[in-house]
Amino acid sequence: MPLSLLILDDDPDICSLYRSAFLEEGFSTSVASNLDQAKMLMRQKVYHGALTDIFLHNQDGVEAMKELIRISPRTHFFSFTGHESINLAVEAMRAGASSFFPKSIGYHKIVEMVKSKLDPGHDLTCEEKSGTFESLNLIGHSSAMKKIFSQINQFKEVDSNLLITGESGTGKEVVARAIHKLSRRSQGPFEAINCGAIPETLLESELFGHRRGSFTDAKTDKIGLFEFCSEGTLLLDEIGDMPLPLQVKLLRVLQEKEVRPLGATRSVPINPRIIACTHRNLGELVKMRRFRQDLLFRLSVLNIH
Repeated sequence: MPLSLLILDDDPDICSLYRSAFLEEGFSTSVASNLDQAKMLMRQKVYHGALTDIFLHNQDGVEAMKELIRISPRTHFFSFTGHESINLAVEAMRAGASSFFPKSIGYHKIVEMVKSKLDPGHDLTCEEKSGTFESLNLIGHSSAMKKIFSQINQFKEVDSNLLITGESGTGKEVVARAIHKLSRRSQGPFEAINCGAIPETLLESELFGHRRGSFTDAKTDKIGLFEFCSEGTLLLDEIGDMPLPLQVKLLRVLQEKEVRPLGATRSVPINPRIIACTHRNLGELVKMRRFRQDLLFRLSVLNIH
């Protein structure tokens, strides 16, 4: 039975080009020029994959994809666009796309990438793998994206602490997840926690864990994220917003490689890879005495900006 694919793009030339290319690869292919057509087609059959443009005339392509996912959650969704941007990639993948392709890489490579995702028996050539950084699900040839890919390749095999900085919405967590997926820890857990969105006492419990009875609502023992991620990666998001008292405790964890859950009498050895992210200038926070210099030193063994 051939693989089936739905193509959603408001440019008829693009639809025709990709339809022909996928037909040559043995796909059963349908095309839609707007969301209503795509919804109608998806209600008639379950497609193996859907290739949707992020920019549609008078429609939000990301929201359109969300609607289609609700209709057919078993379908693998791929986003493509003529606009190459990390922000767009993050937005598309958060909405449910398994991969994001700028059209600038050429339709031959996009067809190969989609086929490799949908057909486990199909493999890419070495050139295609290295040229498009397939494992990240982020494809691009701009200088900015090439720099990020190079840094990810450089840092994936080391366990040193990593600090990722950049404006909000620039894909810091996507980069962290990519590093985890490519590392020797990929079979272990990846957990992310926002250090600025949780009250201090709850944040401490989430990170360190607690023993039953250590505080009023502690009905059972709880394993903290430091311990849970010992064979994986822990992402400390918005580390610049972490309260100073917890910064002291985090510093000790990084130095001693052990934690003491709340209410416990003994420390527990841990070995997670720590990645921290922030949109803030930590150097300025150090000058303002809102962030510890020694903690910044420990966190920023490796840097991506």
